[in-house]
Amino acid sequence: MGGQPAAPASPAVARNLPQDAPQDQVSRAHVEAHIRLLPAKRAADGDEEHRRGLQEAEDLLVARLKEMGHEPVLEPVQFTPIMRRGEGGVREVIPVEQRTPLTSHNIIVEFPGTDPALRHEVLLFGAHYDAVPFSPGADDNASGVAVALELARLLKDRPTKRTIRVVFFALEEVGLVGARVHAMNAAAAARRRPEQNAAGDAPAAQPAPPRIVGMVTLEMLGYYSDKPNSQRSPVPPIEGVFEPPTVGDFLAVATTRAHADFATRFHDAMRASEPQKKLFLATFFPDLPLTPRDILRSDHAPFLVLGMPGVMLTDTSNFRNPHYHLPSDTIETLDLDRLTLAARAVVGAAYSLAEPAE
Repeated sequence: MGGQPAAPASPAVARNLPQDAPQDQVSRAHVEAHIRLLPAKRAADGDEEHRRGLQEAEDLLVARLKEMGHEPVLEPVQFTPIMRRGEGGVREVIPVEQRTPLTSHNIIVEFPGTDPALRHEVLLFGAHYDAVPFSPGADDNASGVAVALELARLLKDRPTKRTIRVVFFALEEVGLVGARVHAMNAAAAARRRPEQNAAGDAPAAQPAPPRIVGMVTLEMLGYYSDKPNSQRSPVPPIEGVFEPPTVGDFLAVATTRAHADFATRFHDAMRASEPQKKLFLATFFPDLPLTPRDILRSDHAPFLVLGMPGVMLTDTSNFRNPHYHLPSDTIETLDLDRLTLAARAVVGAAYSLAEPAE
């Protein structure tokens, strides 16, 4: 993936960074502990042990968030698998009489904005916590969950003008199910009309309904390589627009042309927050319905479909990581130092874009 190499941080973004920036408190030890929190088996289309593991993952995330002082909200996500993965990951149809409904939950932590004129603007950062059978999912996607947990840990007592929402999405690996539910609920909330009083008049001063002004999916952030030709691309070169990188030492910030403005501001805020983190900005992809499939393979896609700015932050998955969806996707294959830099960049960017309150 890619489009533009990293450029110097925008001076406007840099000026907005507070001196006591929360990214300075990001801890490699915390990042590693967050990854190790999740059970190795947590797939919705796996066996009963996987289903128990998926519930355990949910419970462990809720417990950790409560340890941080949060009261997470659980958003129900219902799903009935019709396929399962057999030996070697081969998909097979589940007989009708064996299909069992599954209720999982998106786990939501929100930091309400303090500015009455801006608090309805929501910046959403999400990471899915499920995995696939036969893979412990350290990069996919315990790495993203670890960064989301650092967001929850470090932004708790730092008021911002805009609202920040952190969502741990359920069931991404079986069709972006949790993200679809949350995107539809968010769209409905944004369309909410003011309530009328008994006389049929709307109250004079009702707050604006919440509206997602930017959504970032944290999708596989921990695998890097400095070897030549360690990076492949889902799209070929485009003369004058895109030259695919060939070394897998960066994170891609990817979206479609319609949402290039938010992606660029997020990219610039990340670079200002952690200049050592190498990024690649990719905003040249055509909008729906012409968006390449590989750019829609994570939880930002339902938000794009509903017209909300959605961005994927990623190490590019199987275009770099040889352990993708395999038993070898373990924490030992991750670069925890560069993942920690990613967490610093995301935490700082979220705080900057939401604008620290005075």
